Amino acid sequence: PLSLMNLSETADNKSEVQYNTFLTTVITPICQLKAAELNLKVFKPSETKHFVKHELKGLMRVNHLERFNAYNQAIMAGFMCPDEVRAAEDMNPLPNNEGEKTYRPVNMVPADKWGLEINQN
Repeated sequence: PLSLMNLSETADNKSEVQYNTFLTTVITPICQLKAAELNLKVFKPSETKHFVKHELKGLMRVNHLERFNAYNQAIMAGFMCPDEVRAAEDMNPLPNNEGEKTYRPVNMVPADKWGLEINQN
């Protein structure tokens, strides 16, 4: 078992690894089998818009620092907005639609425009 392996210097990381391994090797396959069975028994083959899927992302919320760093990178890269991050964390959106804006660092320009931007200033 994983509890006997020296996975890291910290017990906290070891428990996170054990938890994630349990989720991915035990819980996820069970949920996938149950969802497949429900899809066969509940929906007709012609009903392709409806399906059962277990949402397990909430269970993977173990390492807060890694998750928040990933959210920060997603916001800074412009492919997630703050309200999408807040929704993923089960939080309310920001007021006045402020969280719907996407952001990019000011110093970023497309590679094909790089020389043009500098010469215009």
